[in-house]
Amino acid sequence: MYNISLTQNLIEEHQKRLAQLSKLNTNYISALVNSNSWDEKKDTRVLYFVFNREILQSYYLITLARKEFFPTLDLWNKQKYNTDEEKHKFINDRLFHFDEEMKSGLFLKFFVNLETCARLIGEKINVADNSIKNLLCKLIQKAGVNIDYEELVKIYAFSRNTIHNGGFHCKPSVSISYKGKNFDFEVSKPINFLDWNCVFFLIEETNTFFYELVLQHEISKHNIMEHSYSKIVFK
Repeated sequence: MYNISLTQNLIEEHQKRLAQLSKLNTNYISALVNSNSWDEKKDTRVLYFVFNREILQSYYLITLARKEFFPTLDLWNKQKYNTDEEKHKFINDRLFHFDEEMKSGLFLKFFVNLETCARLIGEKINVADNSIKNLLCKLIQKAGVNIDYEELVKIYAFSRNTIHNGGFHCKPSVSISYKGKNFDFEVSKPINFLDWNCVFFLIEETNTFFYELVLQHEISKHNIMEHSYSKIVFK
């Protein structure tokens, strides 16, 4: 049965995590700009966090709307139900699918931003690969950051591919261990670990990884790493 109080409590927890992650991105932006004088409107190394913050704040606004309006939407009463149980199941199903779209959408937006910025950095320091997984691993090796981040990159890459394949892992089964957690990808099966806590965990870990990456001399020594965004002319 649809439990409004339980759902509202979960939304409030999501809002809290989104706000925390947004603040963390703001801290990274301030640190990079103040310490290196990098332009937060042009430099890829800073814009990565600027765009992440925008994504998080947009999702925060969506959770506000969900908390405020979803429980009392007129839409729920426009359907015909034979029983209250049938009505509750209908609402639960709609909210479940909405939640799945929110979760996978947030994950993919972060991965797209990571991929874009990684490729721009790679161009600047002569590191290239068609596979984003391989490209990120090459950046990790060339910059000299913790090699464990290669496992984080693999989790992102396999998860992204699984979402693109309708939610099923289409490659041979593989198990990845990272920070004491196991992430299992079984052939022809959906992944079962990508809940909200996991998404927030991966986002926070990726932010830490990217921050450490851009501070390495091989990447930080450049005065600017211009992002394609800086060339857009707004009319």
